[in-house]
Amino acid sequence: MHKDLGRTTVDGKKRLPLGMGLERLPTCPIEFEPEQWYFITIGDPQVTGIFFIIDKKGNNNQYLMPSGVSPI
Repeated sequence: MHKDLGRTTVDGKKRLPLGMGLERLPTCPIEFEPEQWYFITIGDPQVTGIFFIIDKKGNNNQYLMPSGVSPI
């Protein structure tokens, strides 16, 4: 969870089993449009980013774009 400039992990007693719905944690709501390409960057130097699209049937299709950087 991000709070101002800091962040904390949600673990231990704060973490809920999936589907329990007993506590709602603050999230950044994002609605994805069908048939629209999206590009996400992550903090892994081996990965430039991930392209994904939600097709007409609602299926998520992901395509990893490697950076070519060696993990060593």
